Amino acid sequence: MNSVGFSKDAVIVLPSSNENKGKNMTKKIVKIIENKDGDVNPTTDLQEKPVYEILFDDSTSRKLFRHKVKEYLSMSYKKAVGNFNKVRVDTPTSHTVIWNIVFQDYTIETLPPKIFYRRLEEGHEIRDLEESKPYEWNKENTE
Repeated sequence: MNSVGFSKDAVIVLPSSNENKGKNMTKKIVKIIENKDGDVNPTTDLQEKPVYEILFDDSTSRKLFRHKVKEYLSMSYKKAVGNFNKVRVDTPTSHTVIWNIVFQDYTIETLPPKIFYRRLEEGHEIRDLEESKPYEWNKENTE
């Protein structure tokens, strides 16, 4: 640990580079935009629809394809996700968005956006753990 003092009472502790080794620092998701037109997946070189643009709290973004979202959700729940979808619910006075997750055991989870985002973040954080390996997407198994 390196520390820098500003007064005799205040000390700010700065983490050393060794303290963060092996830790996945996941950014917070603030919004997911579903692009129904899709994009070319650089891993498979195939056009895939839809693609999800993930917007983070630091104003950066990243594209995720469907298989990667399913992978992170599966890792978070520790059970295989079969499908998921975003649903807009309209009422006479307003609308809201919910996310449905259907697991391979046919159970269903319905989540508001913020909890759905947290589940994706959690799956991303634990992606390198041994317990998450069974849920990794394998390109060779899809051909």
